[in-house]
Amino acid sequence: MSRRLRVESLPSAPTTLSQRPPLPPADFPDPIERLIPFGSVCTLSGASGVGKTSFCASVILTAINTGEPLFGYPTHKPPEIGMIVCDRPWRDHAAWFARAGCPEPKHLSLRYTPDYKWEGLRNPHTVQAEFDRLLGLLDLPPGSLLLVDPLPLFIPGRLIDYKDVAIGLGLIDQVIQRHQLTLLGVFHVSKQKADKNTRYLRPQDRILGSSGLIGYSETAFYLLSPEETEQPTYELGAI
Repeated sequence: MSRRLRVESLPSAPTTLSQRPPLPPADFPDPIERLIPFGSVCTLSGASGVGKTSFCASVILTAINTGEPLFGYPTHKPPEIGMIVCDRPWRDHAAWFARAGCPEPKHLSLRYTPDYKWEGLRNPHTVQAEFDRLLGLLDLPPGSLLLVDPLPLFIPGRLIDYKDVAIGLGLIDQVIQRHQLTLLGVFHVSKQKADKNTRYLRPQDRILGSSGLIGYSETAFYLLSPEETEQPTYELGAI
């Protein structure tokens, strides 16, 4: 049974973290052993439209929900799976979950909130508190898995600035630890040049922004289309 959270009215962004005390340290099973450890901040990058949402629904979340191994690694179903969606209305994501036969996660869609105060994400001094507030609204139990699509909206500063990215992911990690969650955040890659001789050789170097996006992620996944790999199949990598 799917659980939905649709908030019609959200107050403006706060300037400080919520006053409720952090949860005591705990140890929950890893959603995917070695690949997505509990309490980690992991990322999934790929070109716009390559199928990141479909991959999450049909591969990652399906395996976690059923307890089936993924790529040979054991999986463990968390107490809850939640999702914060920023770039598209939820109906676009729901279609992929339905096609994959995967239960919809409990979700919060900013595009489904007509009066959402987007300006709260512009001020670098309020972004961390806003992320913390949204997690409070989503109200996932400790040990849950959270997907954020896309994650860069919650990184204050410029994505091409290594220090901004490092600090931003550090702030996100603090919020994740506070709520005792595991995070898989989605990134987009930069526009690709058709000539493979003039583009980055390694897929992880094509991610839009600083190399800090990988350096400060516990596991960085990337998804490439057949057009990019010049092969008849998709390519998934994990760093």
